[in-house]
Amino acid sequence: MAEELGEFNDQSYKDKQRELAVEQVAFEYGQKKEEEKAPELKRKQSIKEKVISWGILVLAFLFVLYLGYRLLF
Repeated sequence: MAEELGEFNDQSYKDKQRELAVEQVAFEYGQKKEEEKAPELKRKQSIKEKVISWGILVLAFLFVLYLGYRLLF
């Protein structure tokens, strides 16, 4: 009985170690995928920032033109 219990504990321990190893590999794989996506994400963010800044500049320019028009006429 004690031998069976010991074997069960050993098997349970091995199963738990296997689960932890699988989780570790999955975590590392997920981190690797995120690192691969990072440059693309940064590029998209920089494009978005450029579009927003140019949009603000265009709106400011149009507002200045409108004010100039109102002052002249």
